[in-house]
Amino acid sequence: MFRPCLPPRSDDSGYSISGSLSPELRDWASMELRGYEKSAELPSYRKVAAPLQIDGTVPGGITRHQTIGSMGIPDFARDAINEIVALRMGVREIHSMVDQHQKDHLVKLQLPEPQTSSRT
Repeated sequence: MFRPCLPPRSDDSGYSISGSLSPELRDWASMELRGYEKSAELPSYRKVAAPLQIDGTVPGGITRHQTIGSMGIPDFARDAINEIVALRMGVREIHSMVDQHQKDHLVKLQLPEPQTSSRT
């Protein structure tokens, strides 16, 4: 069982993980609490399907929550932008997002930042 520590230290998630856990279980619990690094393998339950929707200005008005399919994304961007969302943040941030959207049941996430490639 995970319990909040009092007071939470500024350099950790604010949760205590028992020292009697196996190293694998301790690593998993730590990643769940603090979030998964980009280099870490993400469990399948943290990859969720979500529609890709945009808000924007178009000639003659404003569009909100316009759903676009994967074919509406340019070819060069389809690998990075799709309808699968990787939830890499810690459970505290996920819980906070859910709490903030109790009334509208709509959580908006930003697209991933473009990855830069170095040229030699």
